[in-house]
Parts: sequence; structure tokens; C-alpha cells
Amino acid sequence: MKEEQAERWLHYVMSLIGGFLGGYAILNRSGLLGAAQTSNMINTVLNLAGGSLGDLAIRLGALVLYVSGIVATVLIPRYTRWDLKNVSLALDAAAVLILGFLPQGMDNMLALYPLFFALSVQWCTFQGCRGYASATVFSTNNLRQFATAVAAFYFGREEKMREKIKFYGATLAAFHLGVAASWPCCNLAGVKSAWICLAPLAAAGYLAAAGRSEESVKICECRGKGAKVRGLAG
Repeated sequence: MKEEQAERWLHYVMSLIGGFLGGYAILNRSGLLGAAQTSNMINTVLNLAGGSLGDLAIRLGALVLYVSGIVATVLIPRYTRWDLKNVSLALDAAAVLILGFLPQGMDNMLALYPLFFALSVQWCTFQGCRGYASATVFSTNNLRQFATAVAAFYFGREEKMREKIKFYGATLAAFHLGVAASWPCCNLAGVKSAWICLAPLAAAGYLAAAGRSEESVKICECRGKGAKVRGLAG
């Protein structure tokens, strides 16, 4: 598989995973979303104004985990040789494994702690492809990009928007296919339905490896051509 194809399909699979885990969190944890912090930060401020200290501590913990995941994506490439995509996939796999063991009756915010960390890493790692900025864990900006591209194409006659429409349209479709899949899975298996997400994560791992293999081949070919040119010059 070509590197560009692998990268694009990897983005779509990660969007599907983001949609599935978003639906999973909402269906199993009283409408909470484990991929973002806007609602949590609003409720944190409200708790400061008059909520319980226990709830405030749990919400602050979620915020700390989410920020820690973002910081990790800065520190890992700087201080290690680990591939950040592999790290994100491993964290997602660990998170879904843990989720399946957490009881349905526990505090919903605490139950989403694994997702707060893993999905913040995913958000910062899989940021789009081929020049298109695109989150794989929520849809607001993808919807904005899709809508503006459609408007520019149909009303502004901007032909270059055609490819943008296809990319963001496919990303939205993949994300919401994951959301749709979460509904029967959660109804069938409850909190243990998180384990179903291991299947698309395995597919993502294959695509990530395929992309790296193609990149390695290109590097070797470039080095070979460079050595041949130097030999001719000598």
C-alpha cells in the first residue's frame, strides 16, 4: 500500500475509533464525552461556585489527565525515539481494555479517566493528513471545514475545494459510522463493548506499519540514487 493511501486510511480508521469511543462514553456514562474538556471545565467552574469538593476534585483530576496527555505528545518525541503513533495506539488499546473492567455503577467521570488521557494523546497525534488539519476524536472543526468547502465549491465555483469536500466528508462519515456502531455494541455488551474497539485499533496498527514501510523504501531508494550519483561524479 502506498504511503499516501495508508496515511489517509489510517486517518479515517482513527476517526471511526474516535466516534465509537465518543458514542460509548455517552451511552454508558450518562452523556459524558471522554474526548473533550469544554463541558468538564464549565462544570469545574460551577463546582467552584457552589458544588461539592468531591465532585470538584474528580473533575480537576480529569482535566489534569487530559492536559498530561497533551504534554506527553510534546515530550515523547523530544526525549525518546518512540513513534508517537504507536504510543497513541497502545494507549487507546490499554484504555479500552481498562474500560471493560470498570463497573457500570461507579462514578461516571472516574470511569472515563482512561479515555481522557488516551484520547488527548490521539487528538494531538492524529491531526489530519496531506495538509488537511482534522481531529479524529470530535467533529466540530471537521463539520466547519466541510461546510465552508461546500459553500466555496457550489457558490464560489472554486474547483480546488472538491478534494477538500471529499476528505472532510469521508472523515465525518467515518466518525459517525463509529458512533452508529457504538449503539448496538453498547446495547449488546454494555461497558464491555469497549473491547470491540480493539478490532479497528488492530487495523490502525497495520496501516501505521504499512505507511512506515513505504516511507523506509523511499528513503532507501533516495540514498541509493544519491550514492550512484556520487559514484558517477567520482
